[in-house]
Amino acid sequence: MNDGRALQLVLFDLPLAPLYGGTAEVDLKIRALLDLGMELHVHAWVSPVLDRQLRQGLVPLPDWHARVASLQWYPRPHALAAWFSFRPHAVATRQGVRIDEALSQGPQDILLEGWQCSACLVSPNLRSHRLWVRAHNRESSYYALQAQATNNLFKKIYYNIESIRWKRWEKRSAVAATDGRSPLQGVLSLCPMEAKRYQSEGHRTLYLPAFVRLDRPLPEEHHRLLPNLLYHGRLDIPDNQNAAFHFLAWAKANPQFAWVLAGSRASKALLKGMKETPNLRWVDTPDEPTLRSLILTAAVHVLPSVGRAGLRLKMIHALAGAGHVLVDRSAVEGLPWESWVTPVARSVDWLPAIRNALENPPKPSALALRHQAIQQHFDPAQNAGLLVDWILGSQGS
Repeated sequence: MNDGRALQLVLFDLPLAPLYGGTAEVDLKIRALLDLGMELHVHAWVSPVLDRQLRQGLVPLPDWHARVASLQWYPRPHALAAWFSFRPHAVATRQGVRIDEALSQGPQDILLEGWQCSACLVSPNLRSHRLWVRAHNRESSYYALQAQATNNLFKKIYYNIESIRWKRWEKRSAVAATDGRSPLQGVLSLCPMEAKRYQSEGHRTLYLPAFVRLDRPLPEEHHRLLPNLLYHGRLDIPDNQNAAFHFLAWAKANPQFAWVLAGSRASKALLKGMKETPNLRWVDTPDEPTLRSLILTAAVHVLPSVGRAGLRLKMIHALAGAGHVLVDRSAVEGLPWESWVTPVARSVDWLPAIRNALENPPKPSALALRHQAIQQHFDPAQNAGLLVDWILGSQGS
C-alpha cells in the first residue's frame, strides 16, 4: 500500500443517486480523487433499509466502487439512547466499534465528509491518525433554520434541541482541536464566510470550493432550452418543503407556464396538490442522468429557499446549466457567486422575476462568462488537487 497517496473517506450517506447537494458533491469528489491516482478507502453510513437492499443485491453500488481500494458500509443504529444523547442525533447514529476498528487499520489520513461523521474525532482508536472535516454546513445554524421553517410542533422542538446540541458539539470540537486533544488537523469549508468563522475559533481552515460537474450546453445551444421552471430537492426537509409549496402555488396561479418539480419524499399534501396541477410535472426520485438533464435544460431555476446551507450546492449546480437562476437574496448576500444569480428580495417579487426570466433568456455572452467563472472556481480536478496538496502537504507538520 502506498500510504503517502492513500486516503480514507467517511461518508454521511452513500451517493447512489446523488439527488441533493451534499451527496452530489461527495460523488464528484471521489471521482476526481480517483482520477488523480489516489488510493481511496471508502466507509459510508447507510440506513438499515438500504443496508438490507445492498446486502441482497437489490440496489447497485456506485459505478466507482470497482475503482476504490475498498468500500464498506455501516447501517446507522437507531437505538432509543441516541435520542437522549448529549451528542447531536446525526452524530450519535453515526458511531460504532466496527467502523472505528476498520479506520484504525487503514491509512493515516481520514477525511470526514460532514460534521455528521465527527464521532470519529473522540475515538481512542484514532488518536494517532490525522483527521479532516469537510464542512458542508454550519450544522447549528442549519437546524435552527429548519426549526423556523416547520409548523409541526414536534419537529420544531426536535430541530431546536438539535441546534443546541450542535452548538455544544461545535464548541467542544474547536476547543479540543486547539489544545491538541483531538486528531482533527483542519476544516475544509464549502463557504468562504464560514471558513473565516472556523478560523476565528482556532481551527486550521481551508476554503475548498464545491465540486461541480461541468458538462453543460455550449452557449450557442442556449436556444434549445426547454421552457421549464425547475425546483429540485429532498422534500422531507422543512425548508425545501416550504419552497416546494411556494413553487406549487405559483404553478397553480400560472397555468400558461410549464413547471417541473423533481425530488424525493414528498408529503401527501404536496403530492395531492401536484396531482391537481396539470401544468406541473412531478419527477419522483430521478436518477443522476435524469436530474442532470433537467438541470441543463431548464430555462429558469426557481430556488426560493431562504437557508444558505441547504441552498448553496443546489444553486451552484444550477449555475452550471444554461438558464436563469433565481434565488432568495438573503441566501446569497456576501457570497462570491452573488453576481451570477438573480436575487429576489421579497415574496411579492418572485412571480414578476419568473416572468421576466422566461421572457428574457440569458445572453450567450453573459452565459459564457458565467461558465468560465464556474470552470475556474468549481472545477473538480482543480479542487481535488487543492484537497490532496493540503492534506498530504500537512504530513509531518
